[in-house]
Amino acid sequence: MQYEGKHVIRTQVFKGSTPPYHLKNKSREEGTFIRVGSTNRLASPEMIAELERQKQNRSFDSELVYSKAMEQIDIETFKNFFLEKTGEELTISALSKLELFRQEQGKNLPTNALILLSDDELRKQQFPYAKIECARSELQPELQQELQQETLYSITLMQLTEKPLNTKEISQKMGQKEISGQLRKILRKLHKDQLIENSIPESPNHPAQKHQLTEPGRTFLKHLTNARNRETTPQ
Repeated sequence: MQYEGKHVIRTQVFKGSTPPYHLKNKSREEGTFIRVGSTNRLASPEMIAELERQKQNRSFDSELVYSKAMEQIDIETFKNFFLEKTGEELTISALSKLELFRQEQGKNLPTNALILLSDDELRKQQFPYAKIECARSELQPELQQELQQETLYSITLMQLTEKPLNTKEISQKMGQKEISGQLRKILRKLHKDQLIENSIPESPNHPAQKHQLTEPGRTFLKHLTNARNRETTPQ
C-alpha cells in the first residue's frame, strides 16, 4: 500500500496461545509489553506471572504454597462455616475435591485459595489486603442442566480446552460430517455467555478466525468437572 507517496508494508500480528512474548533483544522483564487502550505499556512482574499462568491453563488460586503443610494451616473458622452451609464436615476428602491442597513430594501442600480461606498468620503475611466476595453465577441454570444431562453446550466447550479451533475444526473433532445448524447456534450462545471469544476480536470475519476459551469458560468447565466428580465419588 502507499501513504503520502511512500510504499508502506502493513503487517498484522495475531494473538498467540503461549504468552508471554518479549522483544528478542531484551529480557522478559524488560521486553514484555501489553496493550492498554491505544498505548503499549511495560508489563509488571505480576502481569508476566499471570500470562505464564494463562499459558499453562492455571489460575492464581490453584498455585501451591510451600512454606507450610496443609495440616499446619488454621482453618477452624472455615470448617465451621462449611459445616453450617453444607451440613457436612470439612474432611481431607472434601478439601481434595475442592482442590484446596495437592500432594507433592509426600506432603499435603495448601493452595493460595486455602490460605485465603484460612485465619492463618500466613494469610496476613501474603495477602494483607485480601477480601473475599462471592456471587451467584448467572450461568447456574446451564451448569445444573449439564449436571443432569450432558448437552452440546458443554461438549462444544470442551473441544477448546487444548487450543483455539475454528467452527469446521470443532465440527470435525466432534465427529460431524458437516457443520450443523445446532452447532452454529450453540457457538453463538457460548459467545453471548462470554465462555468463548474470537481469537482475532478486531476482525470478526478474518479467514484465520478461531474460537477460544475465556477465563469464565475455563472456570465453568472446572466447576462442572468438580461437581461431576463429587456426584460419582463414593461417600
